[in-house]
Amino acid sequence: MLLCHLGMTGKWLHRDAAEPARAGTRLRLGLDDGGWLHFVDPRRFGQVRLIAAADEPTDAAIAGLGPDVLALCAAPGGLAGRLAGVKRAIKVALLDQGRLAGVGNIYAAEALWRARIDPFRLANTLSDDNFARLAMALAATMAESLDRERDDEITYLQDAASQNPFDVYGRAGKPCRVCEAAIERAVQQGRSTFFCRACQAVAGAKSDVA
Repeated sequence: MLLCHLGMTGKWLHRDAAEPARAGTRLRLGLDDGGWLHFVDPRRFGQVRLIAAADEPTDAAIAGLGPDVLALCAAPGGLAGRLAGVKRAIKVALLDQGRLAGVGNIYAAEALWRARIDPFRLANTLSDDNFARLAMALAATMAESLDRERDDEITYLQDAASQNPFDVYGRAGKPCRVCEAAIERAVQQGRSTFFCRACQAVAGAKSDVA
């Protein structure tokens, strides 16, 4: 079986046999229908490895992962069951791949804003309603992101021509799309957190960009 980690810029593209490989293509796989799957990864952060199916449960890249976040969000109480007892900020807890797999820094910030939850609030203080809203927000955020990824193009927020599709991530100093208060940025365990102090009822956090 193939084990793939997309990294920051990896993407699988379906191509006809006659189509040339685009810049950044690292792997091509022939398909039974005559087409090809191209693994495109311009920045080379992704990985593709061939492993024996029997080794999957013990593979180092998989063994330490928690349940898939979308499966948890689909199950009643699933997200709360993994995070309700965690005495860490909910944003930090969401990024712990050992508790739940699949939430990156951007998804966490976006979902917490959508759910109107303070990213600095301890996970074990969230109510069942908070977790239910967060589960819905995570599922919606990831579905929208996956839909955007259907495009063949790979763009980056720092590129001059790219448009930021997110509601809070990378928008420090710009107006919140709901209340028009300035989006703020702070650092949690070395990762940027973007939030709306008004919509998410953030009280004590000190932002470094406003």
